[in-house]
Amino acid sequence: MILASLLTLAASTSFVIEPPACPPTWFDAPALEAMLLADTSSVGRVYVAVIVPDCDQPRLQVAVLRSGHAPRQADVALDGVSDALALRTVALTVGDLLDGSTLAPPVEPVVPNRATAPIDPAPLATLRIEAAGELGVYPGVASVLYGASARLDARPWSRLRVALGGRWMTARQREDFGDANLTLVAAEALVGVAADGAGFEWSAGAHVDGGWVALTGATGRHRRGLLRAALALGVRRALPFDLDVGVELRPGATIRGVRGVAGSEESVAADGAFVDVRVGLGYRIGAW
Repeated sequence: MILASLLTLAASTSFVIEPPACPPTWFDAPALEAMLLADTSSVGRVYVAVIVPDCDQPRLQVAVLRSGHAPRQADVALDGVSDALALRTVALTVGDLLDGSTLAPPVEPVVPNRATAPIDPAPLATLRIEAAGELGVYPGVASVLYGASARLDARPWSRLRVALGGRWMTARQREDFGDANLTLVAAEALVGVAADGAGFEWSAGAHVDGGWVALTGATGRHRRGLLRAALALGVRRALPFDLDVGVELRPGATIRGVRGVAGSEESVAADGAFVDVRVGLGYRIGAW
C-alpha cells in the first residue's frame, strides 16, 4: 500500500505557472494549469514561464523547465487566433515542448535602428565664382590702393585649390601741381592647398598678378607694366544657398613696380613690399 502511494506521487503531474509581467486580457493562470493537467500525461513537476518580451508588441513566449531535461522555449503562434482560443494555443505549445517536438526558436526582439542616415561624402571637386573688394598698402611708398576683383575658384581635388581672375585697383594723391592718379588692371592666378576644419575652409598658396598701370599727374599720362608675387592666406565660411564669405591676406613684393614722381616729390606708386586684404563673396556653381 505504501509502495503504491509513493509510485503514484512520483508519477503525478503538477505545474507551476509564472504569468507574464504584462499579461494579455485573456490570460488565466489557473485555467492554463487545468488545461495542462487534462491534456498532459505524467511528466512530474513542471515549471512554466509565460513571457511577453515587449509589452508594446502582441507577442508571447513560453519556457518549460523540469528536472532532468534541458530548458526549452518557443514563441506562441497567435496570429489569427481569437482571444477565446489563445489560452488553448498556449497550452498546446507547452504540450509540444514537453513531448519534445521541434519548434521554431524564439524570435530575437526587434531593436529599432537608430543609426542616422549616411552623410553624403564631401564633393571631390567644386567650382565657385567670387567677387571681392580689395585694399592694398605699400608701406615703403605710403600708397594705398583700393578696388575690386572677380575670379573663378576651384578645388579639383580635396586638397588642391586653384583660382584665376582679374583685378581693378586705383589710388589718388594730391600734389602741388594737381591730383596724381594710378589705375591698375591685372590678371591674377593662385595655386595652393585647402582644408576644412571647425566649420571653415582654410587655405594657403602662391599668388601672382600682372598687368598694366596708368599713371596720370603733373608729368602727363604714362603706362607701365606691373608684376607682383605674394603668399595668400585665406579663410572662408559657408553660408546658405551655396554662398560663402571669405577673407584673404596677401603679403608680398613687386617684381616690377611703378612710381609716379613730380619734380622731387614722389606721388602715387605701386612698388616694393605690399600687403593686400581681400574680402569676397562667393557662389558655388558646381560640385562633383
